[in-house]
Amino acid sequence: MKRVEIGHTSSVMVFNKDGQILLSKRKAKEGEGMYGFPGGKSEKGEKPIKAAKRELEEEIGIKATQLKKIDKRKIRLSKIWSITLFYLLVNEAMEKKIKNVEPEKTESLDWFDLDNLPENMWSHNKQYLLENLEKIKKLNTR
Repeated sequence: MKRVEIGHTSSVMVFNKDGQILLSKRKAKEGEGMYGFPGGKSEKGEKPIKAAKRELEEEIGIKATQLKKIDKRKIRLSKIWSITLFYLLVNEAMEKKIKNVEPEKTESLDWFDLDNLPENMWSHNKQYLLENLEKIKKLNTR
């Protein structure tokens, strides 16, 4: 029986004061030209919340202190299964300047209205967002 590889990733939904979501357009070989939430793989022994905070700082230059865990899902990513934890960045992003800290990996950081998401968005991110829209809106207003 073939062993299934499982990784751990964290994804963070970042909203601005107008209720738009921040999406990162990838340059990397895997998923080039696709939009997704900021985030990435956990390092060995790293807790998911710490990975989420590290990825936010590495990708968009924000040192987050108030992340809300929303959910945990098992997602198939090309060759591996990933246990992905979804977080919501509360308030801080609305006041901070977001910048593309990894231009070699990220083509652009763009804000989207929730009713006008890009066609070229990772399907698991888009599906999660649309399935949990009401829950996310409630959490984002607290």
